[in-house]
Amino acid sequence: MCGRILADLGADVVKVEPPGGEADRLQPPFVGDVENSARSIPWLAANVNKRGVTCDLTSAEGRALFARLAATARIVVESFPPGRRAELGLDDVLRDTIVVSITPFGQDGPLAGAPASDLEVTAASGSLWLAVRKDGRPSARRSRNRRTGAACTARSVRSWRCTPRSRSESTCPRKRR
Repeated sequence: MCGRILADLGADVVKVEPPGGEADRLQPPFVGDVENSARSIPWLAANVNKRGVTCDLTSAEGRALFARLAATARIVVESFPPGRRAELGLDDVLRDTIVVSITPFGQDGPLAGAPASDLEVTAASGSLWLAVRKDGRPSARRSRNRRTGAACTARSVRSWRCTPRSRSESTCPRKRR
């Protein structure tokens, strides 16, 4: 969702997918009720205005391609589980890039590896009160795409991780005193 919003605002967004595409391509419903990875309505809706590239980040060639793409990017939005980016050796590649990590509870800390549903992410962000019934119980529905909730509330759940573009420059917002 974060990439979609940036694309809608005019950013040149390049979606990087593994060989064979991401699992969300098989999320129903499908255009014309024909199950096909190119016809998933939720996937199409989330990826409007984006360009795409297939890149096997587990291979040296794939990481080299990603490094070339990242070198031209001002911002990289990623949704790896905590620690996966480092396992792939991408931290050095992204050293001078602003990195936005879409995770339920951030890349580090006591809850970093905890699984989370949209309900838990919404509650942690503080916005659950917007969906409260008259009796005080939450009115939340299940979502097949748990990352959507994390993406929508990323700034409220410490999921945004700013990285300086250079060692002497900070691009992270400063707290007001």
